[in-house]
Amino acid sequence: MKFVKDENTRLEVSNESGRKSFKLGMKKLWASCKTIELIDLSSNKFSGPVPSSYANNGLPNLTNLDLSNNQLNGTIPSSLFTLPSLQIMFLYENKFIVIFDDETIPDSFSSQLEELDLSHNLLEGNIPKFISKFTSLRSLSLKSINFHGVIDPRMFASLKNLAEIDLSGNNMLSIDTSDIAITIPGLSTFSFSSCNLSVFPNS
Repeated sequence: MKFVKDENTRLEVSNESGRKSFKLGMKKLWASCKTIELIDLSSNKFSGPVPSSYANNGLPNLTNLDLSNNQLNGTIPSSLFTLPSLQIMFLYENKFIVIFDDETIPDSFSSQLEELDLSHNLLEGNIPKFISKFTSLRSLSLKSINFHGVIDPRMFASLKNLAEIDLSGNNMLSIDTSDIAITIPGLSTFSFSSCNLSVFPNS
């Protein structure tokens, strides 16, 4: 087991054998990260909710957050999306069931977020409209989540920097194919495999 805290700016937990299993309480760990810029706690055995109170007030310098491949569950706290310096957030392969509800939508979102991956969780419902607030977003992955309903492409119209979007594996999800004109200049990859499409979008 290797615990790296480099000059108070990086926190990484890894196991040199390749089998990560770190069981320090998340709240205690979070509280020690006031000046951290990078947190990588991926592929461990964290379970339970992410401590929203520490995300609210304790991580002003955080740019990279990787909590992927754990057993985290419950609600993804809205405070994670307001971290002022956050650029990359990976929460994929957990057991989250809710992205914060409408009553907890924050007044402001991180304007720096460039990569967001929530894939392979237990989320349900419609794709949250707050995604359109992340105007610096370059890569968005929401694959295999159980989202459903009809996507209005206009929700992505404000994401002028978006290059990649992956919505594959949401087999109850479809897209509005009516005459809606939007322009995303840098979009190079749009993955919609294994979804509920039956009509080609208009050109």
